[in-house]
Amino acid sequence: MTIHRKKGSNMPDLDRLYAEHFDKLVRYAQSLLGDNRHSAEDVVQEAFTRLIHQSLKDYRNTPAWLRTVVTHLCFDRLREMKKQGDHQAVPEAAGPSAEDLSLRELDRQLLQRALAHLSPRDQNILWLRHNGYRYKEIAQELAIDPAQVGMMLLRALKKLRAAYYTEQEGTYEQLSSRPSVARVPRPRNN
Repeated sequence: MTIHRKKGSNMPDLDRLYAEHFDKLVRYAQSLLGDNRHSAEDVVQEAFTRLIHQSLKDYRNTPAWLRTVVTHLCFDRLREMKKQGDHQAVPEAAGPSAEDLSLRELDRQLLQRALAHLSPRDQNILWLRHNGYRYKEIAQELAIDPAQVGMMLLRALKKLRAAYYTEQEGTYEQLSSRPSVARVPRPRNN
């Protein structure tokens, strides 16, 4: 997509803006729309179209403006899908069991404690990859050679796995040292 800016305008280079932010905004829109890539791309395209026709006073915050527009467009799209009864496209809010919630919370706590054992650089590279950044984007964010990203991710994952299992063993040892059945006093017969 080639975007032309008006002569004499203080508008930023929209081609560069589009190249830098399109994929990130699509990933963000996908997270809101339930991994529907086609709809996410449509929403981001609409946001850039609105930017072209918008006369902003300050273009320094254009990425934030785009993200806000994408957010509003996603919510509009979800409302529209719900009205039309397209329940497959709308992410379901299935109610997990109490056991599932407890296990997820325990797993989340274990993962957080394991991440705390990693260096900030390892934490950052894992976060970027988890949030859908491509190797080239990760290399740009961390100012490293793109050829190093794969090996750095592998090393960070190995460290995380080792820390996770160490945390897991410690947690299960604590849980197993507790009585498995609560002792409830037997009711007295009067």
